[in-house]
Amino acid sequence: KKGTNTLSNNTVINNRATTQGGGILTDEGTHTISDNTIAGNYGDTEGGIAITFSICTLNNNTIYNNAGSSGTIGIFQGTNILSNNVIYNNIGGTSGGILIDSGTNTLFNNTFYNNTSTFLGGAIHIGGGTNTLTNNIFWDNKTGTDATIPGADFYVLTNDNTFTNNLLQ
Repeated sequence: KKGTNTLSNNTVINNRATTQGGGILTDEGTHTISDNTIAGNYGDTEGGIAITFSICTLNNNTIYNNAGSSGTIGIFQGTNILSNNVIYNNIGGTSGGILIDSGTNTLFNNTFYNNTSTFLGGAIHIGGGTNTLTNNIFWDNKTGTDATIPGADFYVLTNDNTFTNNLLQ
């Protein structure tokens, strides 16, 4: 919730939420989430992490086998930095990996592998915000069961995005 919070060197596993953030929910405040394993969580919207109206830094986490209708990580408002995370084997409706709804977001040096969405954006679905993606690896992400469909790695609905030196395989 509000305030300054640090979540570091934890295992957040097999949790369930009937709303946002099966594993973690940040709501306002300043949050640092680093060096954690976030796995096997389920949320009706975001399976792993919901970031709402926050200043949030996600760094050096391993995030896998999470599921939610929006995706594994949902970003709504705020200023957020996601770096050096490995995000893999997640399943979601809108995105398997990350749904970016709004905010100012910087994503760099992350690896997205084998995430699956039923819509578009196996790894990332960008619906809004101002976003900078640099030096990320997108590998074998899927829309449905197909990694060859356009939008399997990421799907972008808005302007105000900068993509630099990302690798898509």
